[in-house]
Amino acid sequence: MSEVCEDAVHPDPPEGATDTAQHRGASSNAPRFRFVSPPVWLAALTGGVLAVSFVLPHGAVDRLRLCVWHHVLGVTCPFCGMSRGFVALSHGDVASAIAFNPASPLIYAAFLWMLGASVWAMAMGRWDDGPRAPAWLRFPFYFTAIPLFAWLTWSRVVSTYF
Repeated sequence: MSEVCEDAVHPDPPEGATDTAQHRGASSNAPRFRFVSPPVWLAALTGGVLAVSFVLPHGAVDRLRLCVWHHVLGVTCPFCGMSRGFVALSHGDVASAIAFNPASPLIYAAFLWMLGASVWAMAMGRWDDGPRAPAWLRFPFYFTAIPLFAWLTWSRVVSTYF
């Protein structure tokens, strides 16, 4: 059996050539849309979660507990109440969302940003990688989310055992 070397199938482009699609004989006008591209999946995931949170009735889901951790161990996890918080935020009830899970407004805002950034990336034709948050947005998110989830972990999980 002979193995085909990747270089033999797709040799390096000539010096000065920048478009590898043209070098390989593909048309430069061909659409680059792919269903498996990160912006498509991120937009589908975040858009789907946000759409469901708008569709579910706010009062009807307030008593639901979907957390497997809670059902198996009997302890609330740092993410308990996040789904109910998303539904509350989608219906404009910020106070209830914070009562369900104090981190839900932060994660909801991250989902909104990811949906917008993914749609923007697709509109700009950037199909190859997912949207990246700029440092001015990323670092305040980290400095807020990490202590908040550390506190939730301590108050909901660790403190119940000690």
